[in-house]
Amino acid sequence: MPNYGVLVDIETTGLDPVENVILEIGMILFNRDTFEEVDTFSHVVVNDVVIEHLNHLRDTAEWVKSNLPQATQMGIEGAKFVYEMHQANGLDAHIRQLYAQYYRCDLAQIETAAVEWLKGYHISRKQTEAPAVGSSVHFDRKFIDMKMPKLGNEVLHYRNVDISTLKTLVNWWLPSVKEKRTESLNPQRLHRALDDCRDSLGELKFYHEALFNENVVMKDWS
Repeated sequence: MPNYGVLVDIETTGLDPVENVILEIGMILFNRDTFEEVDTFSHVVVNDVVIEHLNHLRDTAEWVKSNLPQATQMGIEGAKFVYEMHQANGLDAHIRQLYAQYYRCDLAQIETAAVEWLKGYHISRKQTEAPAVGSSVHFDRKFIDMKMPKLGNEVLHYRNVDISTLKTLVNWWLPSVKEKRTESLNPQRLHRALDDCRDSLGELKFYHEALFNENVVMKDWS
């Protein structure tokens, strides 16, 4: 059986898993040895609750524009950034279009599909262990563990592989690798779930070649 990894990314209406909702989830199953994509999973959540949250996000963002000092004092200035991000990436429009076409898909349905998808590749805590991999993936796990508990607590391993940690350590201690990363990578930063997963996969592959190539490491230590 291949050594699988599971890249995970979600898009939300904000940073708080209690107050905000998941809009989209994407996962890429990849081969850890070759970094080839094996399969992908992607769904948007479309229901009345999501539309209500998108409307609230829009209204809050409009208010923030005219009341930035007060919004900053209240800690809600980020709503403008999130709203504009989902306008630019087309996610807001995508969800509203599906909703207008009477398509509905709840988060519980998506969770069931995600669990079955991963179990189809023998990935669960009772079969093949697979941590969630991603950039600042602890953010995604907060939402997943709270709102998709079967996926977070029964299927994905409790450990995470946070690519942002590698980024930070390289920035601290390896300026030559940081420079090479800048030259080598061209992340799209589209803020859609599968697109962000692919950005993360490219960065992880870069770190594997730059930092974890066994032939290079053994040569340096010999």
